Amino acid sequence: MKFKFTVVIISIIGMMIAEENPFTFSGQVRQRFEKVDKDFDYLTGFNNINYLRSRFAVSYSSSDVATFIQLQDSRIFGEETNTLTDGTADVFDVHQAYFKINNIFNLPVSAKVGRFEAVYGAQRLIGAVG
Repeated sequence: MKFKFTVVIISIIGMMIAEENPFTFSGQVRQRFEKVDKDFDYLTGFNNINYLRSRFAVSYSSSDVATFIQLQDSRIFGEETNTLTDGTADVFDVHQAYFKINNIFNLPVSAKVGRFEAVYGAQRLIGAVG
């Protein structure tokens, strides 16, 4: 499975290099350290936690159609027992995957369908706050 995924990614990158097309690639790596003291026992020390979130995205856009796929791997350092033999990909997910159609029936109407981050107002109730 990993080999097929790697071949697909290399093929897409090769197509981008070979000719000019509307595909774009993006990525993000975020490491976060937390020092937590949520225990009511004063004899207990701090819990130190390191989080890592990695995202890879591919998007395609033209005048009437746009698609976006973003994959995410989110993990806590030290949680996996063995990184060489554990191929379950428990923390590998699809963060966003949607398509958008513009100018439906030549009207100024568009539709966006799929899984995407929704941002409303000041993002106090519903938002895509990282």
